[in-house]
Amino acid sequence: MRKESLNIAIACFIGGVLGVFVAKAIAEMYGLVSYTAMWFIAGVIGALMGGAVAYLVYDPSAVISAMRRAWYELADTENLKRWGMTTLREALGVIFVVATFAAVGTSIGGIIFLAVIVDSRLYGTAFSDGGGMLALSLVAFFILNTGMVVFGSVPRKLHPMITKLERNPEFNHTFAFLALATNPVTVALAIPYRLWQFIVNIPRITRIVWHLAVFTARYARAIFVLIHSDKRTICFVDTAIGAMVAYTLVSETLVAMLAGGTLGLIFGLLNYELVSVRWLKIVPAPSLTAGRRVRK
Repeated sequence: MRKESLNIAIACFIGGVLGVFVAKAIAEMYGLVSYTAMWFIAGVIGALMGGAVAYLVYDPSAVISAMRRAWYELADTENLKRWGMTTLREALGVIFVVATFAAVGTSIGGIIFLAVIVDSRLYGTAFSDGGGMLALSLVAFFILNTGMVVFGSVPRKLHPMITKLERNPEFNHTFAFLALATNPVTVALAIPYRLWQFIVNIPRITRIVWHLAVFTARYARAIFVLIHSDKRTICFVDTAIGAMVAYTLVSETLVAMLAGGTLGLIFGLLNYELVSVRWLKIVPAPSLTAGRRVRK
């Protein structure tokens, strides 16, 4: 078997197996009745995804090389390094804003934690119950890990005492730092400020999302242009057909997956060896063209 045929067989088998798996998973997840419109749509989605996998799995080294080449080409044309650093800084700012909303858990958690300590009955119930232990563990996690987020986001003018204590080199090593940075009052004051910052930064967030979407589309297009070939098209089409046939005719999931991979493999090899190479001659056969001189 030639290398091209082996690559097509492997790609079609893998894509067929995954395509049927996705289709069956969608049908079972939503409880779709067999041979209904939505059931067939689930099959089409799985078949297309399986075909896409086969398209990429064929000669994966070429895909990796194309990804690297497309990245460097876009970096030159789009000045990606400068834009990337700017976007990264803005994205980190957005993440910081969003992370601050987790401080709500600290505020609620602090109150619950104090209530557990004060109320002996709640204390006993919480520690004797598995769900209570999990809740207290989450409370402790939020309290210990939210300090640096909240402390950096609260305006200093809201907390003059924090500014004074910061001047003391021993402050960061005292319990007072944790008490001020993680207590529910500090969190409650931080949330409106960060919420306002989030609203103000909505245009910037929108711009970041738009730039990322445009770059992703250009990157995917560049990869597609570099790797596209008739053989990959064969893998996509025949894998999708094999997966759809197996999904439609075989009810057992595992058997259907194996059938989808096998049918995709058979259809792909027949399409390549018989239709494309010998009949239509869309894809030249290496054994027939190798070493032959072109007559003038």
